[in-house]
Amino acid sequence: MEEVLNEQVVLDGKRVLVTLDSAAGVLQWRGERDGQLILQNDLIGFCSSESGICLYTFRMTKSSSYCGKGLPGRKRKDMVVEFSNDGARRLWCDSLQRILDKAGRPKRLLVLVNPFGGRKTGRKVFSASVEPLLKAAGITYTVKETQFQRHALDLAKESDLSQLDGIVCVSGDGVLVEVLNGLLERSDWERAIKMPIGIIPAGTGNGLAKSVLDHVGEPCDAASATFLVIRGQTQPLDVATAKQSNVKFHSILMLTWGLVADVDIESERLRWMGALRLDVYTLIRISNLRKYNGQLYYIPAPGYEGTGTPLNEEFARTTLMTSGEANSDSSLQKHGDPGSLQKNFSEWREMEGPFILIWLNNVPFVSESVNAAPNAKTDIWT
Repeated sequence: MEEVLNEQVVLDGKRVLVTLDSAAGVLQWRGERDGQLILQNDLIGFCSSESGICLYTFRMTKSSSYCGKGLPGRKRKDMVVEFSNDGARRLWCDSLQRILDKAGRPKRLLVLVNPFGGRKTGRKVFSASVEPLLKAAGITYTVKETQFQRHALDLAKESDLSQLDGIVCVSGDGVLVEVLNGLLERSDWERAIKMPIGIIPAGTGNGLAKSVLDHVGEPCDAASATFLVIRGQTQPLDVATAKQSNVKFHSILMLTWGLVADVDIESERLRWMGALRLDVYTLIRISNLRKYNGQLYYIPAPGYEGTGTPLNEEFARTTLMTSGEANSDSSLQKHGDPGSLQKNFSEWREMEGPFILIWLNNVPFVSESVNAAPNAKTDIWT
């Protein structure tokens, strides 16, 4: 098996010498025109015909139709490579396919489209930006639209994951959180939680999509997010578990109490406004602030040890064990460290209300335009 292929070809009507370095995953050409493709970063996929190979490229440019005039983004361009003989064409097809397969790209996806989120653009986003790229990549996909609240949770809980390489949400953050909870409610949750989940921004805030795309230097648009899914790039994230009375849920974006939660929930009636509803309702709530009584118990992050009031270790042990019900509710321990509440009682501190808001962020962006926690890292604790 050759690691480097060289061939005289016609590329988009120009005669060039093309070199394919399989080990480096780079395609270069020299002659009447020069250039190169880093296949994992620039190539969606390819197709073969009797005359040659059509390369579906999606390269970063200074201006992209997906991102708006004058803004950097990716641009789709198809390139036709014509070979002098069929044997060379087949050899190059095999080499290209091996390179893409080696990259671990997904082949089978479940795509969940939320037709009601944001400005109800989910279907349009899928048909205009997502589906064409999935087809060009040769990915087999099944599309299901969410019809009601927790529908995505049910689908994730009931799907045959052995037939999938990933689940993609064309939606805002809510559908992805439902998918996460569905995977964690499965009897095989330890295997299920390893299933890659993709997010295509089609909601109101799109905070998670923005955080993931910004982390890898990509613009926050549906096409770039789809290409990230196609490339098979994954990023681990922490999962938070919250329990209130008998209700338990898991989150990877944020947990809020007070002002931000009020804005998110109460602005639902303004959903027709899209992302602007959050700004408008924030002004409404700030003009009439509410306060909430409560106590916050926490272990401070490095550099914030001076905040709050230290808890008596015995009081912390009693209070935290009672609040978390760690002794009586083994389900709280199902998805994490069973002894997490029992460690470092001497480090716990307390803040006493009333509070205007409590806002815990797992990723930097809570929406496309609000970087609420720039120091939040999109990785797992080590």
